Amino acid sequence: MGSVYEAAMEWLASPSSQTAMREGVAGGLEAAATTLVITAVLELVSLDTVKMIHQKQPGGPALYRQSIAVNFFNHFVLGIPVYSLAVLLFCRTTDEDDQQGGLLATVLRILGIIFIHDILYYEAHKTMHSGPGWYRFHKFHHRFRNFIPPSSANAVSIVEYLLAYVIPFAMAAFLIHPSEAEFRITVNIVSVANLLIHTPAYDPVSKYLEAVYLVSTRNHSDHHRKLTMNYAAPIFNLDRLLDELIGSDSGGDGGGSKATAAGVAS
Repeated sequence: MGSVYEAAMEWLASPSSQTAMREGVAGGLEAAATTLVITAVLELVSLDTVKMIHQKQPGGPALYRQSIAVNFFNHFVLGIPVYSLAVLLFCRTTDEDDQQGGLLATVLRILGIIFIHDILYYEAHKTMHSGPGWYRFHKFHHRFRNFIPPSSANAVSIVEYLLAYVIPFAMAAFLIHPSEAEFRITVNIVSVANLLIHTPAYDPVSKYLEAVYLVSTRNHSDHHRKLTMNYAAPIFNLDRLLDELIGSDSGGDGGGSKATAAGVAS
């Protein structure tokens, strides 16, 4: 047992591990701060929605304050450690990165992480609606049902943030083995996409994404209001892809939804 501990300490003390830890913490801080800044900007664009929450939603002011606190907690307390650990264990650091495969390979790795993340998010999200006992971890997010501001994008429970948001990134990094820069870029892309599908002002533009099998603001707003459809987010419209490719009753716009949420009405 002692030799395992000593080997682990030696590995952590190695120059590559030290670089990975520094890059992981720095990248995690950057991703958290960037997401919060963009959230604030989009929130200013969505002040009419914020106003409606305060004026028309029961308990709206308290709910809104709680959602802002949850945003900070999720990004800084949960997000940074998971990001840092993923970089340490699964990513190539600046010292190790030799630009494997050039620009095309970088783009493919980024797309691969996005697609894996979307698949894992989709499965976790759908489970939270259909698996007995799981909806309680998702219920807070759906308190934003009629009035959906950008800040609601990351207003989720600890369990949901870990299982559906950040652990899928770590699993994708394990499979793809990206550089830290590629990983950071991908996290930022997904984070921005998640914010945009919760931004009402983006809806007129995002509707054009539906033609190329991407998730629009309308798709996700319908999910918030109807609960048992459109589980895909934040980028690839997996509901529609599954409906059209294999005739799956996945709950997309095209196929309707047969997955019922356990305790949704509660």
